[in-house]
Amino acid sequence: MANIVVELFGNLVELTNIVTEVALGDPVSALLILSSTLVWLVAFGLFAYLAIGGLLSGLIPDNFGRTPPQQGR
Repeated sequence: MANIVVELFGNLVELTNIVTEVALGDPVSALLILSSTLVWLVAFGLFAYLAIGGLLSGLIPDNFGRTPPQQGR
């Protein structure tokens, strides 16, 4: 199991080095990598927000919080 983790981190370091070389080679490549990273982060953040909201909606009761004010009193 530890060998798999070491190999995974080794591949991650190698991938980072390859992406850095490509990004530094051409300014257009750097912009493409940056924009794709931003799109991925926004999509992942939105999915995480919706997933957490969906999980919490099942745990929080419907009558949570204060009651609305009465009209016409």
